[in-house]
Amino acid sequence: MLPNYHESLDYFFCLDCKKKIIIRSNNGYGHGICGCYRYPLVDNILILKKRPDTEETARLISEGKFEHAKLLQTEVSFSLYHRILNKLTKQDIGLLNHIMYRFIIQQRKKRMKILEKLMTEKKIYTLFSALEAGKWGEYCIFRFVSESFIIGKHILQCLSPNIKIKKQGIILDHLCGAGHYSFILSNIFKNCRVISTDQSFLNLFITKNFFNKNGIFLCIDGNNKLPIKEKIIDLFWSSDAFHYLIKDRQRYLVEDYSRVLGENGVLVQAHLHIKGGKNVGEGNSHTLSEYETIFSNIPSCSYNEQEIMTKLFQNYRVDGDAIILIGTKNKEELETIKKKITKSIGKRKPAISNSFLYQNPLINLFDDSGNKKFYHDRLFENKKNSGEWI
Repeated sequence: MLPNYHESLDYFFCLDCKKKIIIRSNNGYGHGICGCYRYPLVDNILILKKRPDTEETARLISEGKFEHAKLLQTEVSFSLYHRILNKLTKQDIGLLNHIMYRFIIQQRKKRMKILEKLMTEKKIYTLFSALEAGKWGEYCIFRFVSESFIIGKHILQCLSPNIKIKKQGIILDHLCGAGHYSFILSNIFKNCRVISTDQSFLNLFITKNFFNKNGIFLCIDGNNKLPIKEKIIDLFWSSDAFHYLIKDRQRYLVEDYSRVLGENGVLVQAHLHIKGGKNVGEGNSHTLSEYETIFSNIPSCSYNEQEIMTKLFQNYRVDGDAIILIGTKNKEELETIKKKITKSIGKRKPAISNSFLYQNPLINLFDDSGNKKFYHDRLFENKKNSGEWI
């Protein structure tokens, strides 16, 4: 038996006062209380940020206005809104609401109505189309069949039998996006608790309702230290995220990753962009030697994604240039893991949950107006016999 939801929240503390966060909630809404602040818990998503909008959210929860609290945290824009909020004072919030009140509230209500409706329909394609999320929405729809995801999942399947994760272990999917890897992690490690973190409340709302229903959800700033107790993470997973963090903080953040990693814990940074590799959205990427320096306090090895894809699908060329970095505090353990993974790469693995595409069945999350067929065709394009293991 996994610990219950509130027991699992005991893993967290306030970065400012360093005190444990105590949860007081009612049906998924409440507060995380430390020695200096009152963090809002919205639909079982704990928002560990100190901003004027989180203070307002906490107040609305105290007044029992739960839907208003959820609306306040639902982003109007996936990026612009956060950039605005991070620069506002309490007075500015009032001015902004005065000027843009109707637009912002209407947009939030529109998105929440869409989300609430689609929580019953369970259709991913319709969800992201209705959110008018553009390229980000398309990325989320087809994430499961993207090259980087196939490679990352293959490495995870090679890794999972060869690492020591105790029952009721703690797995972190850091900066999880809409939660695609949280879905894979929760299916592979069924007796573990998966913590999904992201900067976006809406991302976590989607993760919680679609991909990681028994997880723990933290809305945090990825450029800050993790508000997690030391040495409790058995597997630290992050994909396509590290190179988007502030460059001057990356080395500092890796030191913090090492702090939360258990003695036998394993860290995986999947799809790390290589500098100059013609990747979409290069971000603050580095050369391979620079990554080795940044992660020098965690013994690690790396694998080139193109080489992995070539072993899986002969003559298949991936876009861009990226690596997967695997690290652990125990050097001897790293060597053992490295040897076993190297032998396993390219060998097709049994499907997760007896093929999460069909028997689970993930494909039923898509609607029937031709989009399911398009997804199916894209899955099998240039990937012979891949349906039995993807």
